[in-house]
Amino acid sequence: MRLWIALLLVLVPVSAAQMIYLWDDWSDGNANGWVEATGAVTYEVTDSLTYRFSYTGSGDEEGVSYWGEMMPDPDYTILSEFVAHPYVTHVGFDARLDSLTKWSYTAYADYLNNSLRIAKYNPGYQVLASTSYDFEYDVRYCIKFGVYGTSLMAKVWEYGSSEPGWLIQTTDSDINDPYFVGLECFRNPSGSFAGDFYYIMVADTIPNVLEQGTWGAIKKVF
Repeated sequence: MRLWIALLLVLVPVSAAQMIYLWDDWSDGNANGWVEATGAVTYEVTDSLTYRFSYTGSGDEEGVSYWGEMMPDPDYTILSEFVAHPYVTHVGFDARLDSLTKWSYTAYADYLNNSLRIAKYNPGYQVLASTSYDFEYDVRYCIKFGVYGTSLMAKVWEYGSSEPGWLIQTTDSDINDPYFVGLECFRNPSGSFAGDFYYIMVADTIPNVLEQGTWGAIKKVF
């Protein structure tokens, strides 16, 4: 568990003005602080210290978990790394998630349609932007999702490769409150799936390149 309040008190030297609202790499061996949806999906921190969403069966199940502390500001960037195992079709990240209505903006890897997408739930589902991307199972990817006012932007790249510029950008004005940050992993059509998240970072801004020394400094805070 990583509380964003603590991060506000101890500024990591990423940039002089940066505020980090949430950092969790599950290195404490648990997912305390995350609010997990009820249902047949299993949520667990693995021995490899990844946060795993998994389901075995043939039903229509979706894994959703959100951080239990509301973000202090509606404008921020989410950075994470994930691996999808057969047969995940969607791995997503929710911004401005209203835990009551489920309204949110989401950026996600769509393995079913080989694309990176930005969408919203308000209250129906609507794709706002999309670009082709050939995702592969058991390959580790980095993803970044920015929400700033009415501007929404997302990018994804394979772990270990150079970070690109924003791959998709769009605008929308329906969801304006900070609300919560969430993780999603599911299969559509229904069936078994598994996916792992390595960490999640939420900050007012996140530089294009986070050097190894930066990650070390973040982790030393805890």
